[in-house]
Amino acid sequence: ISFDKFVEERIFKPLEMKNSFFISERNDCAPTTTDGLKPCIVDDIWAQRLGRVAGHDSIFSTVLDLEKFSLFLLGEKPYLLKPVTLNKMVSFKEGEVQGLGPDILSEYSDAPRGDYFHKGKSFGHTGFTGTSIWIDPTRSSYLIILGNRQHLTRENIRPMRKELANAAALYLDEL
Repeated sequence: ISFDKFVEERIFKPLEMKNSFFISERNDCAPTTTDGLKPCIVDDIWAQRLGRVAGHDSIFSTVLDLEKFSLFLLGEKPYLLKPVTLNKMVSFKEGEVQGLGPDILSEYSDAPRGDYFHKGKSFGHTGFTGTSIWIDPTRSSYLIILGNRQHLTRENIRPMRKELANAAALYLDEL
């Protein structure tokens, strides 16, 4: 079974992520290229070499579907993994910067984690085009950013991620 079919059958369908997909002949997603004319195209040479289906750069989704995925990672949705496996995936050993998939303490984690999401227990992923998802189990919360940095620079997107994370965390603290 191909990687995209595996993910569709084992993750998207059980979590009812109906608007998440790998690159296809679709054209109903936001443009991802700098010219703004090519929707649903991965602007990554490595993903293109893998048949435009790569785990790191070729999934398109919506905030509602990513909410379902976030709730799954927080353990609030039906388990697709055994609880012990899920726990190992989102935790790390001292001295490591990444769990079995998500980022926890790498050099890229400061911006999406901000100053207030729990350092060492929150986790997530940042995408090249400016997307990010950051999950804080200590708050039972998550922050999803669907952006397109093709029109910004790395220097612009990192501070924006941090400002949004800080604003979200401070808002949650007031609830």
